Amino acid sequence: MAGKDVVYGVEIDTSDARRSLNSLKSTIAGVGSALAAAFTIRELTQVAARFEDLRTTLGTVFKDIEAGSAAFEQIKAFATSSVLSVEDLTQTVIKLKAAGLDPTVKQLQLFADIASVTTD
Repeated sequence: MAGKDVVYGVEIDTSDARRSLNSLKSTIAGVGSALAAAFTIRELTQVAARFEDLRTTLGTVFKDIEAGSAAFEQIKAFATSSVLSVEDLTQTVIKLKAAGLDPTVKQLQLFADIASVTTD
């Protein structure tokens, strides 16, 4: 044996470790998906609550719940083609109504046009 190199080989079965890691990876992905869904649901609930608050406030300033709801629907429709958000537009209408003015979609379009020029 003197003069001969001895080489030892070690065989390791890593299949169990791989299965465990894959299982852990799947569990983490599942938890991540559940958390993402929970945050999405929470955010959607908050947006819905905020929209309902805006609709209620419009009902108050219009002194009629149905008129406030109709105004909110017009604001939402207008917001789809505007640079301003539903909340921004609704707050503008609330302020104008509180000041004794009756805002129109045409006026809102003018405000949106001015806002798009001044923010560029």
